[in-house]
Amino acid sequence: EWGLAVFALCFPVGMWMSRLVPMQAYSAEIVTLSFDRIYFVLIWLLVIAKFILGRIPGMNLAADIIMCTILGIMSGRLGGIGLRVRGLKNEQAKPG
Repeated sequence: EWGLAVFALCFPVGMWMSRLVPMQAYSAEIVTLSFDRIYFVLIWLLVIAKFILGRIPGMNLAADIIMCTILGIMSGRLGGIGLRVRGLKNEQAKPG
């Protein structure tokens, strides 16, 4: 129950973070993505925090919450990137 709630709260954060990914469309078939440092640092900090909290007795719930946060952010970001890529491809495919 709580895991789904954390995931659902973090999914929109990931969708918003997908806007930070630098993208460029060269044609309707070619879209390039650049490295996103903010996302990279955030995920690594959360992974390290989950690893540390998972080793401390009695902190498993906090580690599980962090894991649901990671999954929510990653899923939202991936979905947002997919939507942006589709939009860029549609823009490039329009005649004119």
